[in-house]
Formats: sequence, structure tokens, C-alpha cells
Amino acid sequence: MIKLAQDCERLSTCCRHVVNVFITNIFGTFKSAVGSKKIISCKMFIELVILLISLVSFLHYTKKWSLPPGPFSLPLIGCPEFLWKGSKGPVIFNSKYHKYGDWYTVTMFTGRNIVILNDYQLNKELFSRDEFSGRMKTWFNANVRGAHGQTKGILTNDGQDWVIQRRFALKQLRDLGFGKKALDEFMVEEADGVIDRMLQNPNGLVKMEAVFNVAVVNVLWQMIASKKFDPNAGETKEVMGMLDYIFRRANPSSGGNSLINFLRTFFPKQVPQSEIELTVLGLKDFMRKLIKEHESDIDYDNPRDFIDVYLKQIRDEPEQFDTDELIALCFDFFAAGSETTSTSLTWSMLYMVINPEVQDKCRAEIDEQLGSKCPSIEDMSHLPYNMATLLELQRISEVAQGSLPHVLLKDVEVRGYKLKKGTIFASNLHKLLMDPVEFPEPEKFKPERFLSKDGKTIKRSNYLVPFGIGKRICMGEALAKNEMFVFFVRILQRLTLSTSNDEIPDPKNFTSRVTKVPDPFFVKVTSRNN
Repeated sequence: MIKLAQDCERLSTCCRHVVNVFITNIFGTFKSAVGSKKIISCKMFIELVILLISLVSFLHYTKKWSLPPGPFSLPLIGCPEFLWKGSKGPVIFNSKYHKYGDWYTVTMFTGRNIVILNDYQLNKELFSRDEFSGRMKTWFNANVRGAHGQTKGILTNDGQDWVIQRRFALKQLRDLGFGKKALDEFMVEEADGVIDRMLQNPNGLVKMEAVFNVAVVNVLWQMIASKKFDPNAGETKEVMGMLDYIFRRANPSSGGNSLINFLRTFFPKQVPQSEIELTVLGLKDFMRKLIKEHESDIDYDNPRDFIDVYLKQIRDEPEQFDTDELIALCFDFFAAGSETTSTSLTWSMLYMVINPEVQDKCRAEIDEQLGSKCPSIEDMSHLPYNMATLLELQRISEVAQGSLPHVLLKDVEVRGYKLKKGTIFASNLHKLLMDPVEFPEPEKFKPERFLSKDGKTIKRSNYLVPFGIGKRICMGEALAKNEMFVFFVRILQRLTLSTSNDEIPDPKNFTSRVTKVPDPFFVKVTSRNN
């Protein structure tokens, strides 16, 4: 009640200011007008504006009063500080909002409220329930990411269709080797390709920018499309450029630009397509072309990869599986399955060069346990210090500082709040990964925090949730962990990493949109064979 009164007082002051400015402008425009009718019309118009402002304000604060507390906001405008700081993840998940407790509400531009979950138990409780597993029904998700006004695929889909698509995709990918030892040799081959290209750079200086993207995509794409991208091919550079734009310069995870979605509700054909929409559609065209190539020579009795398996399913169950779903699935796999892992590996290179003592300990353990043998996921249990280092890398790098938005699918009551269908929620992964109680001195890079006292056993933490929590947890978690391990170990097995001309990269320099990506930096690589 106290907070509501404070909000109303601020609103009253703001409204008075708006009305005063409005009256001044109106009477300035009509100062030469004569006749009582014009003056009366002007006064009526002002009264109408005041009434409209009052109504919008009443609806805004009444709705917000039914949600957990949060920073001050204005109707339609949202939290004023977001206007000049931008609505990036780090702003809405900022540590200064932890004072509100286990959860808080932020209001974005156009008046969209998002409830941010700080507490681990609350995250686990809510996001393990079906009703908290919805996605935003925006024009972007239904017509750009999806097709014909319907959401498709996995990332932006929900309901029974999401359940069917996710279950089918996970089963088929597991049968094709997803997250299994069968991919070990292929992962080592791709890691060696990255290392060899690094060593070709003059003086061993490597610019760490999109170094791992193609290799990481190739591991997954072998199962999806039996295709391997050539890092030097024009098509590869074009496709990777699109992916780079989506994750570094745009933010499609929340359903596209709020203003664009708002305008499209009323003017679907008049609003021109944005750059992010054109980029997503371009990637979908690439997927569509790939699927047509498979259709031209498919053997339904001997499917080669996931696309073949899905095309067979379309033939057998066309009412639940179609080409638009397959295109959306391929887009989801390509985007989400490559960016997070490649970015995590880039962060690992940064932290290794600024923590050479950790790098040396990892390498010593690799030499002792593996020698020159290529790494395999079966070696994880034999390399506890390397595993602890990878866990600490996943924690401190915070590649995803918050979850994708979850939408409530029905009215519920939680902790005294009567939450309405359509309420948006997001998990504050930043709060969990940097929790000072669970992880003392969270800003420091300390792999030992995940090791037992004797250094032989891994200590797990519920707060280490880089892949999310609940029913929407990343389905590629197993593959991502395996790729991280094999690439990381293989690189330290073959290379020594150091800073370039004493230019030490700073972890505080990064770009954060969908994922948190370090700004480009240089690393000096030296082959251990020499």
C-alpha cells in the first residue's frame, strides 16, 4: 500500500506536468482563435486527454498492484531508466533489484510487465509446472519464427504442439547419437580443425571472434542434415553472418521489437519488415532449401539424419507434423544449438589467458591422465580439476543471464498474489550464478569451489543453472557439456594460450542481447609439439 501511494504521488506529479505542457501548447496554437465555440472545444479536448491519462494510469497501477513489487514505472512508457539504458538482459536482471526479494516486477516499453524470479526454490516450483511453460503470442513468433499466424518448433512454441515436437525431436536425436560417445571422434576432428586454423595465424595471434561457431554447428549438423560447413565457403560466411546478427545486434528471444509487434496488431501489412525479421526469414529460406534437397533423394527405409526421419514422420502423420514445423525446428537447432556453446568456449579462452595458473593445472592433469590420447566423454571422471574449471566457466561467464520469457497459461495464486493468465515470467539466472552465499566471492574465478577438499570429487550446486530450470530447460544440455569438455581438453592438450603483447582481455567488456558475448580479444597460441 505504501509503495502504491508513492507510485500514485509520482504519477500525480507527472500528470500535472503533462497537462500543463499540453494546455500551454494547445492555447498557444489557438491563441488567435475567436468565438466561444472554439474555446469550449479546446477545453473539452483537454478534459478528454486528462480523462484518458487518468484511465490509462488507473489500469496500469491496478494491474501492477496485483503483481510482486518492483521499480517505479509509467503507463505505456515502462520503467524510465530502461529508456536510456536499453532493455537488455543485464538491465532487468540488475543486482540493484535484488532488494525486492524473491521476485519483482519490471515494466517494459508499451506497458508490458515481466515478473523476474530471484529465488532458486521459487524458480524450481513455478517452472516445473505446465501452466508456467507458455510462450509469448506475438506477431513475430507467429509469422516470422512461426508460419501462417501459428507458432512452430520448440523455442517459441507451447501447448500440446510443443510437447509433441520436443518429445519427438529429443527421441530421434538421441537415437542418432545426441549426447552420446558416438560423437566423440567427430568432436575431436572439429576441435583439431579449429586448432590447426589457429596455428596458421601469423605469430600465433588469434582474434577470438566467432572462432568456434562453424565447428560447433558441424557437430550438431552432422545429425540434423548430414552436412558439414566449410569455414571458408561463401555460403557458410553468409549463414554465420546472419546468426551473428541475430545474437549480437538484435533480440528475437522476447518475440521481437515491442513497438513493431504493437503496430503490427493494427497494421499487419503496412509496417515494413525489420532487419531482424528479414534475417530470420533468410535463415529459414536456407533451411527450406536444405529440406528440399533431402526430399529429392530420400530413402524412407534408410533415413540418414534428423531431416530424413522427420520427412518420414510427415508422410506417416501429416496432421501433427509438417514442413513448416521442420523448418522451425531446424532453425531452433541451428541457432540455439551453436551460439551458446561457441560463446562458452570463447569465454573459456579468455579466462585461461588471464588465469595462467589454472590453465597450467588443467594441462598437468590432462598430461597425467591422457598423455597424447584424444579426449573422450568417458574421461570426464578422470579429470576432476578440468571438470571443476568448466563448471566455474559456465558459472562466471553467465552466457545466459536470464531465461527466455515464460507465459502463464491459466489463472493461479502464488504466495498471496492472484496471477492472471498471460502474465510473463523470467528466471534471473544472473542472481543464481552470482549468489554470494552459494558462491562466496562470486566475482573471482575459483574452480576449487566445485571440488572436494581432496580435489578428487566434483561438488555440485543447485544454483549452477546455465541451461535453465524446469520443463523449459535446454534440451541440448548433454551435447553442450560434452562439446565443451572435448574442445576444451583438446585445445589445452595441443596448445599453450597466453596474452598478446601484454594486452590482457577484460571480462567486463562484453555485448549482451540473447547471450552474453565477450568483445573480440587477441590470444597468442603456441603449439606444444614444438
